[in-house]
Amino acid sequence: MKASQSGLPHRGFHEPRAGHPRSRPFEPAPDHHDEVETVLSQAQELIERAMSRRRGNGHHIRHLPGDDAVFHAVAGEAIMRARREVLCVLSAGDIADDRRNHTVDLLRHADRRGVQVKALVPASATGPLAAADRALCDHPGFRSWDFQGQNLVITDGREAILRNSADDRAGAQTVLLAAQPLVHFLCSVFEVSWGAGTPLAEIARLSDKLREETAQSVLTYLGAGTKDEVAARRLGMSVRTYRRHVAEMMRDVSATSRFQAGVRAAELGLVSRGGGAIATAVDDGPAQDEPE
Repeated sequence: MKASQSGLPHRGFHEPRAGHPRSRPFEPAPDHHDEVETVLSQAQELIERAMSRRRGNGHHIRHLPGDDAVFHAVAGEAIMRARREVLCVLSAGDIADDRRNHTVDLLRHADRRGVQVKALVPASATGPLAAADRALCDHPGFRSWDFQGQNLVITDGREAILRNSADDRAGAQTVLLAAQPLVHFLCSVFEVSWGAGTPLAEIARLSDKLREETAQSVLTYLGAGTKDEVAARRLGMSVRTYRRHVAEMMRDVSATSRFQAGVRAAELGLVSRGGGAIATAVDDGPAQDEPE
């Protein structure tokens, strides 16, 4: 069995076939998070307008309850019917230990049938997933993206199942879409987000490296904007050594600036986003004002 770059064999998914789109090497996308968020927002507005105009049109749009059982039953049937491609946005709950067999195993089965699988996983869940399911992380179709909200499954570019989040106005809903303009638009939105995502294999590799105590501390100080001299002194290393660590981490997370490296690590779930680690660094003292 062929080993992945991380040294672990693929146990659940097939190797990409030569010439298959999944066999292309990953090239990091430019940092266009705001642009993608704008596109996703526009997509949601378009879908809501379409649903209000077509409400009651059972052929093109169907409304179902938004609870887990209904969504996963409908989405599971669609995945099993797929013949060419499945595009999927997973929630953190979908990849929790008690649900992974239901959601991810359907994607594994589709992959074994020769269906191209592309899936987005929320950045907040990539750390636990990398530790629990390295075979899944080695699959090139799975990427991480920092997003909130909906579940989405699109099969063969023909039908989409969308579950929106509950808000103050209404509870969660599962919506089945067969209107081709809407489905095609959702496909385009998904591809934009997927192209901006980070392969889980990259995150698993970085997770092993950057979760070491020194790496976490350096990332924390980067995110807090701490001066090199202050951070190096706190870590008990020379400024030259600290800057070497910084350069390596910027390269590892494909960052073009020091601050972006800290933000990028948080987006990938490799360091706390404004949580305990960074708060500890900031509360450790007035870093910018300490004597050098």
